[in-house]
Amino acid sequence: YIYDTKGQMAEIKYIGQCHKGSGTWYGIEYVDGSLGKHNGTINNKTYFHGMDRRCDMIRGDKIRSKATMTSIPKKIINKPRRVRPDRMRHLNLNRHQRAQSD
Repeated sequence: YIYDTKGQMAEIKYIGQCHKGSGTWYGIEYVDGSLGKHNGTINNKTYFHGMDRRCDMIRGDKIRSKATMTSIPKKIINKPRRVRPDRMRHLNLNRHQRAQSD
C-alpha cells in the first residue's frame, strides 16, 4: 500500500508498461474511498482488476510514501485476496517451504 502525492491511500495492483507513455507505470486501486478514473481496464485493455472508478495509472514520482502497517485499516488488511494463477510464481514461498521442513 502507498500514499500518492495527494495523500490518498492505494494498493499497487500493476507495475509495467502502459499505453499512456514509455517507462514504468503503477496501476493503483484507491482503498480510502477516493475516486479514480477506471477499474483497471483502459481502452479495452485490462491491466488489472479493480472496483469501478477506484483505479488509476500513475508514474513513480506520484508515489509519496509506502503505507505503514499501523496506518492501513484492519478491514483492508484482513480482506481476502485473489491471486491470479499466472502471478503465483511471484509469491514468496520460503515461509511455506520452511513449514514443510519442520
